Amino acid sequence: MTRLSVPLDWAGRSLGMLTVDLEENSLVAPAFAVLQQLELMVALILLLGTLAVVWLQNNSVVRPMKKLAKASHLLSEGSYDVALPMSSGDEVGKLVRAFQIMRDAVGSREAALRQSERRLEAVIDNSAEAILSLDDQGRIVSFNNAAERIFGVPASRAIGSDVNQLVPFEGIVGAGGVEIEAVRFDASRFPALITASRVAVDGLTMVVATVGDLTQRRQYERIRADQHAELEHLVTERTAALKEAQREALQASRLASVGQLAAGIAHEINTPIQYIGDNLSFIQDASKNILPLLDEARKVASDLERYSSRDALVLEYFERVKQANLDFLINELPPAISQSLEGVAQVARIVLSMKEFSHPGTTQKSVVDLNRALENTVTVSRNTWKHIADLETRLDPKLPRVNCHPGEMNQVFLNLIINAAHAIDESGRLKPGKITVETLSLGDFVEVRISDSGTGVPDDIKDRIFDPFFTTKDVGKGTGQGLAICYDVVVVKHGGQIIVGDSKEEGAVFTIRLPVA
Repeated sequence: MTRLSVPLDWAGRSLGMLTVDLEENSLVAPAFAVLQQLELMVALILLLGTLAVVWLQNNSVVRPMKKLAKASHLLSEGSYDVALPMSSGDEVGKLVRAFQIMRDAVGSREAALRQSERRLEAVIDNSAEAILSLDDQGRIVSFNNAAERIFGVPASRAIGSDVNQLVPFEGIVGAGGVEIEAVRFDASRFPALITASRVAVDGLTMVVATVGDLTQRRQYERIRADQHAELEHLVTERTAALKEAQREALQASRLASVGQLAAGIAHEINTPIQYIGDNLSFIQDASKNILPLLDEARKVASDLERYSSRDALVLEYFERVKQANLDFLINELPPAISQSLEGVAQVARIVLSMKEFSHPGTTQKSVVDLNRALENTVTVSRNTWKHIADLETRLDPKLPRVNCHPGEMNQVFLNLIINAAHAIDESGRLKPGKITVETLSLGDFVEVRISDSGTGVPDDIKDRIFDPFFTTKDVGKGTGQGLAICYDVVVVKHGGQIIVGDSKEEGAVFTIRLPVA
């Protein structure tokens, strides 16, 4: 008999056991056999299912995890192109995708880092200066291409050696750029500029130094010093030549002015000389009459002692006096003599002014009375302006003296007076113009003003009027050097000022300011 028992439960409570006793007879035995077959089939199905689950788990979890583990290992070794298992929607697939994102990010950063390192290495290796790093013991850790070239030793031999074999490092770190004498691998020495500083890398302190070879720079400096000395020598020569040329130009301008004035001065001298000659001729002719008369008077006086009748002798004497026109001679001789003396004085003044103007006596600066210099200039230039303008002088009698080159200042005053006369002449006015020469005392300065009633100076050329070779005159009538010389003498050589402006007479006024002595 076969007993089958089944527990009875309801709502979580045990109600008991259901027991069925079956007799093993011919009817129950086949059913029981079928049941056993079913149990075998169920067991087989369960086994197959378990195997299927294990296979699926191995394919979907274990194998991908093994691949991830292998990929992680390769990733740690720097391999970023490892293949990853196909991702799915389960947790393993999410893990694969996360790992892939991590791999790509790390790969990108690693690539950027390597690119940065390559750039840094390229910069260091292509630097013109030696770049080397040292550990805390002063041993060389890195040695770039320039260091190999400068020190003449390959990096493989330099790395690990004491830096003091190449560079005396004491007192160098943190001192900025220091010029030293470095040593090449072959023991030859060369001038170098070194800069060294301490840096911390991953908690370790190291020294980074740059070394520049100054050999070529020193050669360039020597060449430049030689060139500079040669240039200074050339500049000195050129300056001396320029000064000599300026002196010659000034002298040529002065001589040209004197030559220009020569005809007028000759005329100024010729006029008094002419009437002096006429007066002397008159005096000579008069003496021909007076001397015989005086001789006759002497004879008459001698005869008066012998003649008894003196009336006849006196009458004869008066007749001779009448014939000699003695009254006329008495009236005319004194003015003729005075006029001659005045003419001689005028000639003397002109000659003295010309002498003082042309030969001031010294090429060095001296204390000068500008009033006297202006009077001399007015005198020697008189024939230039006397038929064109009236010249008025307003000279300050208390004008302080100045320390200047008298000959050069005379040339400045002459140029300005001649320019004033030319400006009035070019204006085309029928009536005479006016030139005013005045001096003023202004504390530490004296001022000379020369104004005219000529054409004036247009505003658009006032800034250029003192430039060399600039002229408003027609071709052949001016060189453009007169005012340029004035500017050089007043401003450059005497530290003064020369200014052009408009005068009250609608012409131009040139103002010169010079420091007092």
